[in-house]
Amino acid sequence: DTFMEGAPDDDGQLMHDGFIQIFGLRADEYTHRLVRIFDLDNSGAIGFREFVYGLSKFQTDTFERRVQFAYRLFDLDGDGSLDKHELTKAMRAALDADCAQYDLRPEQQTVKLPMRARVKPYNPTVMGKPSELQEEVERMARNMGKRTMGIDEFRLLVSRFPQIFQPPEVLYRLMHLYSRDAAKVISHLPP
Repeated sequence: DTFMEGAPDDDGQLMHDGFIQIFGLRADEYTHRLVRIFDLDNSGAIGFREFVYGLSKFQTDTFERRVQFAYRLFDLDGDGSLDKHELTKAMRAALDADCAQYDLRPEQQTVKLPMRARVKPYNPTVMGKPSELQEEVERMARNMGKRTMGIDEFRLLVSRFPQIFQPPEVLYRLMHLYSRDAAKVISHLPP
C-alpha cells in the first residue's frame, strides 16, 4: 500500500516526486540523494523491490547507524569517503535546508515522528552557530588537501555541529518507521 501512495508509473517505477510524496517530504538536496541511494540499478526511478529492500536497511535504529547513513548520504560519488567537495556541499545543504521540514522539536515538526523515534543522544536545538560550522568545514577542507574524511572524523564533526546531521537523522528515523513492514514483505518475495 505504501509504495502505491507514490503513484508509480505504468512500469511500476517511482520517480523522485512520488517517493517523497509517500513520506510527506519536500524536494531538496537530501531527498534527491536518498532516492539515488534507493535506486540500486541507477535507472533514475525506484522499483518495488528496490523500495522494500531499501526500507528494510533502516531496521536498526542506533546513533551509529544514523551517522553512517548521514555519511553515505553526503558521499556523492559513492566511494566510501568524503572529499573536500562533498564536505563543503554537505555543509551548504545543512545551512540551506528547510529548517521546518527537518525540525526535531515536536511543536514545529513537519515530518511527524512518534516519541520513540525522536532524538535522544544529544539536544539538536543546541547547535554551533552556522558561521562556526562554515569556518570549521572550510578549515577542515583546507587541511584535507587530497585526503578524504573518514567516518571517525565525520562523527566528531557531527558531535560539534549537530545541525549538519539533523536532516539525515530525520530521514533515517522516518525510513525506520516503515522498515519492519518492508522486512515482512521481503520475506514473502520470491528470490
